[in-house]
Amino acid sequence: DFIYMAGFIDAECNFTISKYLPKNRPNYVYKILLQLNDTKSPMFYWIKSRFGGFCCFFNRKPPHKNQITWRLTGKSLYPFLKKVCPYLRFKKPVCEKLIEFYETTLDNGGARHTETFRTSYSQTISKRESIIQQVHLLNQKGL
Repeated sequence: DFIYMAGFIDAECNFTISKYLPKNRPNYVYKILLQLNDTKSPMFYWIKSRFGGFCCFFNRKPPHKNQITWRLTGKSLYPFLKKVCPYLRFKKPVCEKLIEFYETTLDNGGARHTETFRTSYSQTISKRESIIQQVHLLNQKGL
């Protein structure tokens, strides 16, 4: 299944990193993301039943066709990336960057108000921003 899915990802899917600032929160939230958009539904049943994630249906006005989106994110995506990465051909560098990005996740708890944590946190954010820029470059068309 992972070999077949790797070919499908190389042809049809998109790897990216989402970054947003929630209301009333001081820090950005980062999320790794694998997304597929298509107009034909049969493959979505197999993908969702085999790999999880969630699907959304978009009812579009003519002349556009209705569209389905499948997404796998964050904690659910990480183990999937580790299993599919060896079989990717074109999107392997982006997949490796998403794995590297996820591995910069800090554990919850601890002394978050200390100077040691602030230093570590700023280094982590700097590394994450660098990885985001690399992912954007790798995702540019024609590369």
